[in-house]
Amino acid sequence: MMGLCVVLLLFMLPTGLAAYYGAILSGMYKDPLMINFRRYGEERRPPILPRFLLALAAWFVAVTLIARLFTTGVSSFAGGFLPTIFFLLALIAGGAGLVTRRSITGRESLPHWYYLALRTMTREERRQLARAWERIPRGLRWRLNGDQASFRVWVDMVRLTAIYGARDPGSPWDHWT
Repeated sequence: MMGLCVVLLLFMLPTGLAAYYGAILSGMYKDPLMINFRRYGEERRPPILPRFLLALAAWFVAVTLIARLFTTGVSSFAGGFLPTIFFLLALIAGGAGLVTRRSITGRESLPHWYYLALRTMTREERRQLARAWERIPRGLRWRLNGDQASFRVWVDMVRLTAIYGARDPGSPWDHWT
C-alpha cells in the first residue's frame, strides 16, 4: 500500500509538468512567455517543446510503474506487454526531447501567438504588451488565455495604445491641458 502511495505521488509531478508545458506550447497559458517580453536585455526564447517532451517521457515512466504495479498478478502476456509499451513510449518521447533540445528549430518551437508577436511587433510594443498583460485582472487573463480570437483583438488594442498613446487624438479637451 505504501508503494502505491509513493508511485501515485511520483505520478502527479510528471502529470502536472506535462500539462503545464502542454498548455504553454498550445498557447492556452501565456503568463510564462509574457514574462520574457518584460525582461530587459536580449530576448531568449524558452525551449518549451524539449521540456514538454521530457515531461511526457517522465509521465510515461510513471505510467509504466503504475501499470506494472496493477498488472503484477495478471498473466505474463498482459502483465508484461502494457508496461513495455509505455516504457517504449517513454524512450521515444525522451529521445525526441533530447533531439529537439539540440536542434534550433525544435528548441524554438513556439506557440503561434508568440511567433506572431516576435515577427510583427517591435521590442517596445512587446514590452508594453507584457506590462498591460500583468495589469489586467486574473479573470480576464484566463478568458484571454482560452479565447485566441479575443486575445488577438486585445493585442491589437494594446498595440494601438502603444503607437498612439493612451489618449484620444480627436478629444476637444486636449486643447485645455
